[in-house]
Amino acid sequence: MAQLYKMGKRMSIDIHKYDTNEDKLLEIKNKIEIFNTLTDDELLGIVYDIEFKKYNKGMVVIEKDEISDDIYFILSGECIIHQGNTSFILEAGSVVGEIASMFDLPRKHTVLIHADNTALLKFKIDKKDSKKHSYAFSKLFYELSKQLNEKLNVTMERLNEL
Repeated sequence: MAQLYKMGKRMSIDIHKYDTNEDKLLEIKNKIEIFNTLTDDELLGIVYDIEFKKYNKGMVVIEKDEISDDIYFILSGECIIHQGNTSFILEAGSVVGEIASMFDLPRKHTVLIHADNTALLKFKIDKKDSKKHSYAFSKLFYELSKQLNEKLNVTMERLNEL
């Protein structure tokens, strides 16, 4: 029998009331755990290709084995990752795609939208100026590492249940 587990924090952010994607990001950054320690200048200095988009259930966000620097933050709704007989639902507040982006690796899993009207924030980290923005990078990577640790803990708990 397939196992289904949920990860993430409940939240919802309206993505329709801003003029530019940068304005949207700056307005909501303090609600996004991975960004809330960064100043506005630090954030805009290390992220680019910012896009807010809504998806419907079943749409593919990330294909297994694809090469991409895109990182996704779930603003509202849910995504699902299938791994063998186990599926993980990532709820609003979760990050997807950070490992492949941080370490320049191919994607390990396919990620699908699990609920209609799921809103995602897509962005890339500008690694070219890492020395110029080293303090901002360290703060962002620390926050991403905390998210990864949380995912690992949930995964380990589920493995212990088997």
